[in-house]
Amino acid sequence: MNASKRVEKRRKIQVAKKPTKITVVNEIYNNNSNTNNNVPPPPAKVSKPMMISSALFDPNNRPVQVFENKNSTNKPKVSAANKNAMKSAIGGLKKISKTNKKAFESRLNKAFQNQNLNKMTAIRNEAIKKNKDIQNQLAKEKKMKEEAKEAQRKKEAELAAKRKAEREAKKKEANIVKRQLNAANNILKLANKALTKKEATRKAAEEAAEAAKEKLRRNAEKKATRANKSRYQALINARTFKIPTNKKKVFVSRIQRATTMGQVLKAYNNAQKLLSNK
Repeated sequence: MNASKRVEKRRKIQVAKKPTKITVVNEIYNNNSNTNNNVPPPPAKVSKPMMISSALFDPNNRPVQVFENKNSTNKPKVSAANKNAMKSAIGGLKKISKTNKKAFESRLNKAFQNQNLNKMTAIRNEAIKKNKDIQNQLAKEKKMKEEAKEAQRKKEAELAAKRKAEREAKKKEANIVKRQLNAANNILKLANKALTKKEATRKAAEEAAEAAKEKLRRNAEKKATRANKSRYQALINARTFKIPTNKKKVFVSRIQRATTMGQVLKAYNNAQKLLSNK
């Protein structure tokens, strides 16, 4: 009797199954329907498989959709289309060598065989990163080359400007020296001209002096006439010839005794000197 009671009690205290969302809704609806003229309950909702997006890409660069059944305990499988999309993405990288591409594809195939989606995504991302790193390195090297070329161009331009400045300075200096030489030559020419003119003047003066001497010599040798004597005596005796009277008589007497024109002119010149000293 006691045993049968215990079995019956165990049956009564068995844990009830946890009510699902659908059963709760049905109970609430049934309770409401009992109070609302016994309206029949709505049909139960059937859960649809949920669509989740993964990090996979197909050849058309569109997200690959993998369906997961909530009621199933099996994990979603990675399809060949997913693998081909990743393989195409790796193959389209232009900076990675063929050897590296084959290595990435080999690792991708191995991860696909193990159905490891995360590993496949990591391999694809690693290939993209490597391609990007190569691009950045090439861009950096290109920039460095351009900067080196620009520095070389600036250096050559500076050297060209320096050489041009040196040429201009030498040309300017040469022009200054040339002007100085021209000025010196002009001075020499003027000096030579002046010397030539002076020499000509001196020569003319000497010739004139010689002519005067020759004239005096000829006059000295020329016989003095009475007319010549009278003329010079009259010049000395004139009122404008202001020398002492006794001196006039001396010079007039000399002219009177002179036999040549030289003696006459000598007496007259001496009288002129005495006049000038006054």
